[in-house]
Amino acid sequence: MDKQKILEISKLENKSGDERDRQIELKCYENGFYCTIVLYGVLSMIAWTQKFFTGSSFAEMKVFTMGFLLAYAGYQFTKYFYYKKNYDLFIALILGSGFIINLMMLVLLKN
Repeated sequence: MDKQKILEISKLENKSGDERDRQIELKCYENGFYCTIVLYGVLSMIAWTQKFFTGSSFAEMKVFTMGFLLAYAGYQFTKYFYYKKNYDLFIALILGSGFIINLMMLVLLKN
């Protein structure tokens, strides 16, 4: 095989991008997701604690809680989608229900 033919085959094989670059990008998204989960979790705990001790919170705590619940429910549902473990589906449904309840409380109660 000549050099030109090898380059054409390589270009066709790597049409969707370099495997290393795809893995790095996937890791970046994964790390960003975990940072989001930690941020929403910490902000939720701070807001709930502040509301418990002082009677008011620096921000609407339901919003932080909804972000945490939705992100973690998506994570669990994705695990269920690939591994088909009922435990993952159960946790995803519980977290998703918590998200829906928080959303209803936020919209309907407005307090």
